[in-house]
Amino acid sequence: MDADRDVKVAVVYYSRFGSVAAMAQAVAEGCRRVPGAEVLLYRIGEEPPPELADLRAADALVVGTPAYFGNAASPALSFFETLLSGQVGAKVEGRAPWWHQMFQDKVGAAFVSCGAEHAGSEHALQAVLRLMMHLGMVVVTPGLPEPMFVEHRSPYGAVAVAGPGGDRPPNLTELDAARELGERVATVAMWLRLGRIAAMTP
Repeated sequence: MDADRDVKVAVVYYSRFGSVAAMAQAVAEGCRRVPGAEVLLYRIGEEPPPELADLRAADALVVGTPAYFGNAASPALSFFETLLSGQVGAKVEGRAPWWHQMFQDKVGAAFVSCGAEHAGSEHALQAVLRLMMHLGMVVVTPGLPEPMFVEHRSPYGAVAVAGPGGDRPPNLTELDAARELGERVATVAMWLRLGRIAAMTP
């Protein structure tokens, strides 16, 4: 596939004890299953921060975070608040403009890690997905797996249960769900990119 038809997927995540980082690697592996997919992995809190141009050039954004008290971790949310407001552009009437169109029409998805199976993982996923909807993104979720209601997976994103200490590594089922999410994101991003190319071709 030529470079014009390749897709770039940015996997941006915050990981405190390593579970989310392992899921991020699995998401990236899933993305790379799609020919022509390139992955940018960025861990929030590490230096150097990603270039704004790199994120803007991405065709898809996958965000990973721990689930804290039924919400996404504050470093993950703060990263996007800072990225979309204070760090870019000049202030207008004393306020930093929201660069909300930076991710407009890009594919978006989420994955989380939590302490227990019923520790608010779906609320944390929805917090990230709500952010993406505010940005006008095309949200991609796994949906319910087959056989329906038998596998313990979330229809909103990939989930790992890290235990009360946060140090339990994701199991094979959780890593497989993360890989499948990454593959789905890269596939849909490829469809959208090829569709745009076809629409612009006389």
